[in-house]
Amino acid sequence: MSFCYDRSKMTNTNHMKSLNLNKKTKKLLEAFIDGNNKIITYAINPYDYIKSLVGGTKPIPYYTLANLKRRGYLKNTEIDKKILYKLTPKGYELIKKIIIERAAKNKKEWDGKWRILIFDIPENKRVFRDNLRKILKEIGFYRLQKSVWIYPYDAIEYIYTLIPSAKESKWFNYIIADHVSFETNLKKIFGLK
Repeated sequence: MSFCYDRSKMTNTNHMKSLNLNKKTKKLLEAFIDGNNKIITYAINPYDYIKSLVGGTKPIPYYTLANLKRRGYLKNTEIDKKILYKLTPKGYELIKKIIIERAAKNKKEWDGKWRILIFDIPENKRVFRDNLRKILKEIGFYRLQKSVWIYPYDAIEYIYTLIPSAKESKWFNYIIADHVSFETNLKKIFGLK
C-alpha cells in the first residue's frame, strides 16, 4: 500500500463549526445523553439534571429551555402529571453534533494502538455510507483509501451512537492494530510522538 503525506488532503482536522451554544444550553441538551454517550429520547426534568451538574440549587433560566423549544429542538408533553421534554428530529441532529464534538475532543494520551475502520457499503446504501464518511471526518479520522479510515484514539462507541445500524452492519469492520507500516507519517499527521 502506498501512502501519500499531503497535508492539504488531511481529514483529521475538525472541520465542524463550533456549535456556538452557551454553557447552560449545552448542559441542558446534555441531559439527553447518558454516561455511555447514548441518546435518550426523553428527559423527565432537565432542570434537576443541570442542578446536579453545577452543584448548586440555582435553576437553569427558563428562557434557555423556552429558546430550545422555540427553535424547534425540543417539545414537551405531560404524562402522569409529569412534564417530559422530547427531542424533535432537529434536536436529535443537534445532539449528534454534540456527540461528534465530544468524540473529536476525546483525545486522551495515545495508547499506541491504531483504530482502523474498513467498510464496503453497497451503492444502494449510499446515504448510510456518505453519512459514515462525514462523521468519521468530523471526529478526526484520516482517510487512507475511499473506505479505509484510521484514528489513534478509541471512538467506536461514538460511531455506534451516531449510526446505530453500524453495530450490526455486515459491511463494517473495526480493527485495533498495534502497528501499521506507515506509522511514522501517521504520527506526524496526528501530532503524536
